[in-house]
Amino acid sequence: MHRPTARQIGDHLRLIRKRRGLPQNEFAEEIGMGRPRYGAIERGEKNLTLHSIEALAQALDMTPLELVCPDHFEAYLKRADP
Repeated sequence: MHRPTARQIGDHLRLIRKRRGLPQNEFAEEIGMGRPRYGAIERGEKNLTLHSIEALAQALDMTPLELVCPDHFEAYLKRADP
Protein backbone atom coordinates (compact mmCIF):
# COMPACT_ATOMS: atom_id res chain seq x y z
CA MET A 1 0.00 0.00 0.00
CA HIS A 2 1.27 3.45 -0.88
CA ARG A 3 1.70 5.82 2.05
CA PRO A 4 1.41 9.55 1.42
CA THR A 5 4.36 11.66 2.38
CA ALA A 6 4.32 15.19 3.73
CA ARG A 7 5.86 16.26 0.42
CA GLN A 8 3.04 14.68 -1.62
CA ILE A 9 0.41 16.39 0.49
CA GLY A 10 2.26 19.68 0.07
CA ASP A 11 2.38 19.14 -3.69
CA HIS A 12 -1.37 18.53 -3.72
CA LEU A 13 -1.97 21.74 -1.76
CA ARG A 14 0.34 23.71 -4.06
CA LEU A 15 -1.51 22.49 -7.13
CA ILE A 16 -4.89 23.45 -5.68
CA ARG A 17 -3.54 26.88 -4.69
CA LYS A 18 -2.05 27.52 -8.14
CA ARG A 19 -5.22 26.39 -9.87
CA ARG A 20 -7.05 29.02 -7.81
CA GLY A 21 -4.46 31.60 -8.82
CA LEU A 22 -3.63 32.58 -5.25
CA PRO A 23 -0.33 33.42 -3.57
CA GLN A 24 0.53 31.49 -0.42
CA ASN A 25 -0.57 34.21 1.97
CA GLU A 26 -4.07 34.53 0.44
CA PHE A 27 -4.56 30.79 0.19
CA ALA A 28 -3.39 30.30 3.78
CA GLU A 29 -5.84 32.95 4.94
CA GLU A 30 -8.63 31.32 2.91
CA ILE A 31 -8.12 28.02 4.71
CA GLY A 32 -7.64 29.61 8.13
CA MET A 33 -3.91 29.17 8.53
CA GLY A 34 -0.90 31.47 8.92
CA ARG A 35 1.37 31.79 5.87
CA PRO A 36 4.56 30.55 7.59
CA ARG A 37 2.89 27.33 8.75
CA TYR A 38 1.14 26.84 5.42
CA GLY A 39 4.41 27.42 3.52
CA ALA A 40 6.15 24.76 5.60
CA ILE A 41 3.31 22.31 4.92
CA GLU A 42 3.42 23.05 1.19
CA ARG A 43 7.18 22.43 1.15
CA GLY A 44 6.69 19.12 2.95
CA GLU A 45 8.57 20.28 6.03
CA LYS A 46 5.75 19.51 8.48
CA ASN A 47 4.20 16.16 9.23
CA LEU A 48 0.49 16.68 9.60
CA THR A 49 -1.71 15.17 12.27
CA LEU A 50 -4.94 13.48 11.27
CA HIS A 51 -6.78 16.46 12.76
CA SER A 52 -4.82 18.87 10.53
CA ILE A 53 -5.48 16.75 7.43
CA GLU A 54 -9.18 16.67 8.24
CA ALA A 55 -9.28 20.45 8.80
CA LEU A 56 -7.42 21.17 5.55
CA ALA A 57 -9.66 18.83 3.58
CA GLN A 58 -12.79 20.39 5.04
CA ALA A 59 -11.54 23.91 4.23
CA LEU A 60 -10.92 22.79 0.64
CA ASP A 61 -14.29 21.00 0.28
CA MET A 62 -12.65 17.62 -0.23
CA THR A 63 -12.30 14.42 1.74
CA PRO A 64 -9.13 13.65 3.70
CA LEU A 65 -8.59 10.69 1.37
CA GLU A 66 -8.70 13.01 -1.66
CA LEU A 67 -6.02 15.16 -0.06
CA VAL A 68 -3.59 12.38 0.84
CA CYS A 69 -4.10 9.64 -1.75
CA PRO A 70 -2.78 10.38 -5.27
CA ASP A 71 -5.51 8.36 -7.04
CA HIS A 72 -8.28 10.02 -5.07
CA PHE A 73 -6.60 13.41 -5.56
CA GLU A 74 -6.75 12.93 -9.34
CA ALA A 75 -10.48 12.18 -9.06
CA TYR A 76 -10.92 15.34 -6.97
CA LEU A 77 -9.16 17.43 -9.62
CA LYS A 78 -11.49 16.10 -12.31
CA ARG A 79 -14.51 16.81 -10.13
CA ALA A 80 -13.26 20.31 -9.26
CA ASP A 81 -12.53 21.30 -12.87
CA PRO A 82 -14.80 24.13 -14.01
